[in-house]
Amino acid sequence: MHPLNKQTFKRLHGVMSLLVVIGCCLNTALFADSDCGNNPQAVQLAQLIRQHPHQTRTTIKCNALLTKIAEQKAQLLSEHSILMHNIGRLSPNQNLQKNGYPLSKDYSTIGNQVEAIAAGNKYAHETFEQLLNSENHRHLLLGQQLFYQYQNELGVAYVRETKSPYDYYWVIYIADHDHRPKPESELTVISEFKLDLPEYKTSIRERHRQSRAGRPLMTTDQ
Repeated sequence: MHPLNKQTFKRLHGVMSLLVVIGCCLNTALFADSDCGNNPQAVQLAQLIRQHPHQTRTTIKCNALLTKIAEQKAQLLSEHSILMHNIGRLSPNQNLQKNGYPLSKDYSTIGNQVEAIAAGNKYAHETFEQLLNSENHRHLLLGQQLFYQYQNELGVAYVRETKSPYDYYWVIYIADHDHRPKPESELTVISEFKLDLPEYKTSIRERHRQSRAGRPLMTTDQ
C-alpha cells in the first residue's frame, strides 16, 4: 500500500473510532433521558424541573417506573376527558404503590404529595409556567417544603388526545422511598381545575369546540 494511502487510512480509522465513542456516549445520554419522560416533550419538562434556578433539591434522578406510571395516568385522564388526581378511586400515593413503586411509608396512604397534573398547553415551558403559578404545585415541583426536599426521583409523561377537551395532558411524579421525618401537617397537592362538575365539563367542551372551529387547521390535526 502506498505510504500516503496508509497514512490516510490511519487517519480515517482514528476518526471512525472517535465517532463510535461519541455515538456510544450520545446513546447512553439519550437512554438516560428517556427514563425522565415518555417522549421528547416530557423529557424537556423534566429538565425544566431539574434545572430551575429555584430548585431546592440537590439531586433528582430519572426513574423509568415513575415515567411509566405517569404515562398510564395521562392516558386515563385523556380517555375520560377529565383532570382529576383521584381518578379510578386511587389517590396518587396509592397509585404509585399499586403499580410497584416502593413509596416511603412516611407518605400518607390516602393523599397526594407526589403528583402534579396539567392540561391545555402544547409546549413544556408553557405547562411548567402554568404549574408554577399554582402555589401547591410550585412547592412540589421545586421542593419548597421540607417534606418535598427528600424527594429525589422523577418521571414525566405527555399525551395528546385530539378528541379530548384539552388536547394535551401532562403528568409529573416526584417521589422517593427513603425514610425521613413525617410532615408536621398534611401536605396535599390539589388540582385547581373543577372538571368533575358535569356542567363545568360541558362548558369546557363547548369552549374547546368553538376554539378549534375558529383556528387554522394545523398539520397535526389532519
